[in-house]
Amino acid sequence: MSSTKYGALSAVFIASILLTGCGVSGLAVSEERKMMNEAAGAEESPETETEEKVAAIEASSNVEAESEAVPDPDPSSSEDAISGAVPEEVQREVIAVLQEQISAYNRSDLEGYMSTLSRDAVGFDYEKEKQHMQAAFEQLDSTMTLTEFTFDQYDEQGFVTVVTLVEVETTVKATGKRVKNVMQNANMFQKEPDGWKMSASLVME
Repeated sequence: MSSTKYGALSAVFIASILLTGCGVSGLAVSEERKMMNEAAGAEESPETETEEKVAAIEASSNVEAESEAVPDPDPSSSEDAISGAVPEEVQREVIAVLQEQISAYNRSDLEGYMSTLSRDAVGFDYEKEKQHMQAAFEQLDSTMTLTEFTFDQYDEQGFVTVVTLVEVETTVKATGKRVKNVMQNANMFQKEPDGWKMSASLVME
C-alpha cells in the first residue's frame, strides 16, 4: 500500500506492524508463538523474512532501525482526506467485524477468524497467518475479551483505525500453563467489496 493511499501511516508504523503480527490478537499472537515453542521444547527463532521486510522499509524511508517511537501523523503530507470523524455506519460495521473475529478466536474457528482478515493486508501474509492460527488453535485454549475501543483516523478512500484494549487468557493444552495478558492495539481495517477486513495491527506500549 502506497503512502498516497494512506498517508497518515508512517514508515515506522508499517515497520512496527510487520514486526508484531496481525489482528486484534497482535500481542496475543506473539505470546502464542512463545507458548507454542515452550510446549514443543523449541527455541524461539527470529522472524527472518519479516526482519528483511522491515529493513527494506527502513532503508527506503531513512528510518533508524532502533527507533520505536511513532511520530504524530502530518496531515499535510498526504493528498487524502483523513479525519478523526468516523461515520457512525462505518463504526458499526467495523466493530461488528471485530466482534466476529473475537468470537471466532474464542471458539477456535479458523475459517471464521480468517474471514475477518484481508487477503491483501499491509501487516501480515494471509496464508502464513492462517498456518499460525491453525497451529495455535490446535495447541492453545484462548479466550479474548474486548474491554474498550476508540476510533482514531478515517480515510474516505476506505481505511479506518480503531484502538482496542483486550484481555486474553491462554492455556497450553499439553502442559496446562496459563498466561493472562492485557494489551492495547491500533488496528487498521480496509474496505473491500465484501465488507471491512482487518489489514494490520500494531501493539501499543
